[in-house]
Amino acid sequence: MNTLLVVSFAVSSLGVVACVLFLGWYLNRRFGASWKWWALGLLVFLVFQGVLRVPWTIALPQIEGFREWLKSPNSQWIWIVVLCVSAGIFEETGRWVGYRFFFKPEDRVWKNALMFGAGHGGVEALVVALLQFSGAAFYLLLHVVDPAVLKLPPEKAAEALTQFAGLKGWEPLLGLWERLGTLVVHVGLSVMVLQFFRRSRAWLFWAILAHSLTNLTVFACQLLLKKGGWNVAAMIVPELAVTVFAIVAFLVIVRMRDPSPCLGSEQCE
Repeated sequence: MNTLLVVSFAVSSLGVVACVLFLGWYLNRRFGASWKWWALGLLVFLVFQGVLRVPWTIALPQIEGFREWLKSPNSQWIWIVVLCVSAGIFEETGRWVGYRFFFKPEDRVWKNALMFGAGHGGVEALVVALLQFSGAAFYLLLHVVDPAVLKLPPEKAAEALTQFAGLKGWEPLLGLWERLGTLVVHVGLSVMVLQFFRRSRAWLFWAILAHSLTNLTVFACQLLLKKGGWNVAAMIVPELAVTVFAIVAFLVIVRMRDPSPCLGSEQCE
């Protein structure tokens, strides 16, 4: 058993949960942002990703004709672009819906946008933490429980153990690194969509573009480097890209802190 792998899984999953909860607590204590906006961000993510987007992204690859189409490299890249852009459209539109129908005009302020984004990005991070915890539990079970008890065919158990054996042990920590950066990006995107109501309608488009570009950059780095045989770089470089986008998002958050007057009543609706 790879002890480092187990520890990395534990540190990453628990670290993600701790960061999500700490961010919400900090925003509440430091700026007085209500937890209800955190809960709304969570709800928006679940509806616009979990209900409206994810099901068809899972269902389409199950169709035989679609699988045949995906065999072409060009088709694969088209599908990746569709996934990245659709994530931007659905999630940022979801934020807009949240602001439009659940925020009163006086609630559309910077501090609440931070909490709204923290909830949106937080639930996504918690899903990742749950997956990592499940991976760690499965790894431990494979080592301490007979596959027959798990009702797992021996060949499947051997295949899973081989995959785990291919890991150095530190890889799960990349999940913590990624989620830290992604949380900042989500908060930044939340602040950007807020500007639709405070500055200009164009900000929704810019938020969708930024979200799509972030996803596409990460996917492209990972796939191109892995295709070139740079397996370690394929894991590290995407996280560096997320870090760069997180820094940009942080600058956006800071820049947008001061309240800006609406440019007209039509843009405040």
